[in-house]
Amino acid sequence: MGITHATTAVGTDAGTGEIHKAEWNAEHLITGLGVAFIGARAYRTTSQTVTAGVETAMTFDAEEFDTDTFHDNSTNPSRMTIPAGLGGKYLVQSHLGFPGASHGVIFGRIKKNGTTFITGSEDDLSTGSDSSLHPGVVIDLAAGDYVEIFASRASGTAIGATTNSFSNTFEIVKLDSGKIGQGIGARAYKAAVQAIATGDAYVEATFDTEEFDTDGFHDNSTNPSRFTIPAGLGGKYLLTAGGAWDTNSSGTQRVDVFQKNGSTVVGTEIGKVPSAATQLGTENAVMLDLAAGDYVEHAVYQDSGGNRNYGGTTGSKSAWMSIMRLDSGSATLGLWQDWTPTWTSSTPPSLGNGTLVGRYKLLDAKTLLVRLNFVRGSTSTNGSGTYSFTGLPFTLAARDQWLTGGMVDAGSAYFVISGRCGSSGTAISDVVIADGTGSRVWTGTMPVTLATNDEIVLSGILELA
Repeated sequence: MGITHATTAVGTDAGTGEIHKAEWNAEHLITGLGVAFIGARAYRTTSQTVTAGVETAMTFDAEEFDTDTFHDNSTNPSRMTIPAGLGGKYLVQSHLGFPGASHGVIFGRIKKNGTTFITGSEDDLSTGSDSSLHPGVVIDLAAGDYVEIFASRASGTAIGATTNSFSNTFEIVKLDSGKIGQGIGARAYKAAVQAIATGDAYVEATFDTEEFDTDGFHDNSTNPSRFTIPAGLGGKYLLTAGGAWDTNSSGTQRVDVFQKNGSTVVGTEIGKVPSAATQLGTENAVMLDLAAGDYVEHAVYQDSGGNRNYGGTTGSKSAWMSIMRLDSGSATLGLWQDWTPTWTSSTPPSLGNGTLVGRYKLLDAKTLLVRLNFVRGSTSTNGSGTYSFTGLPFTLAARDQWLTGGMVDAGSAYFVISGRCGSSGTAISDVVIADGTGSRVWTGTMPVTLATNDEIVLSGILELA
């Protein structure tokens, strides 16, 4: 991939108070997903002129990485296009650098398929200082969809300094477990403005429309401000949110923050100074470790002295929040991992110098590929009763499931076997052996007396709770 840029914590710009969303970089997400990274990062090597008053698609003529040909430096260089077979949940973000000049009001807007507004960021640069915009969003994209970042300004010359590859960038990262697995999360937005009263107290933004919700994180009518972690889905999450305020210069602050479980502030307060010249927007992001039952909200406040509308008029999604799980089912997807089975019965056997090895691969958050290899050693003892193997690494779905395999009687006889995995359990509770006399449950004497070098192999795919 050739990632060379720095990895730093999510922070805020000392001058603008905006979050450095360019720092939600690929390396953070590789660590979270633990699978083959999928995405691209493109940038400009020269400044790009944006005519005053004209919304311009930004183009990018160099790539830092591009795993699956999302971008082309010469053909439609403004676009990140979803390749065939890679539809899913994506983090799309950009950094637009405006060098010192009186640009007036500046905008950065992410659009889908050339026209559909998704999200944006704006500021008022009437003072002539350097500034930047960092629009970003989590969005569900299908193969063939493309996204672009558009810039506009009221005055000034060009944007995108040429001193490094950070001044004018465009990034896309696949969040739903690379080429396997499923994205876990939700994105909701407000279809109309929300009146926010003036004062120091935070007000939770509410969302009445969902773009996607994989596991019931959000409800449009019951506690519509909350995104609640479902049972069994605790883990690492990326939260993103943003919204536009109405045009009003009263007061000194428009601020947003994330809250956990109704009161605990998590992440950084992001604020901007209002201006009569522009419809101000604020955005925020944070990565959190959340347990089942925890809920998070996006809270805002303003000090204009009267009610202010949050949600704006720039689009039906101009106040939104998303949550995406990064750790893909609390395990490393797509890679073989060890687990430690235990051989047991009513009178426990002893493994001695025998071997008992378990391996698994998590295919997605609900699907487990598992295998087990057992060989009796010369110092193993058989105990008595029906044998089982315990210690499966995940709790299974609420139904019986079966593994298949074989048994070798020290090279002299062979048997077809099945292993029953009980409902909502973590054990292979019965090993059933088919021979000439029918199907029998495995014991120290069935179908044969268990002896040195006898071997059991079981494997299969299981559904998780």
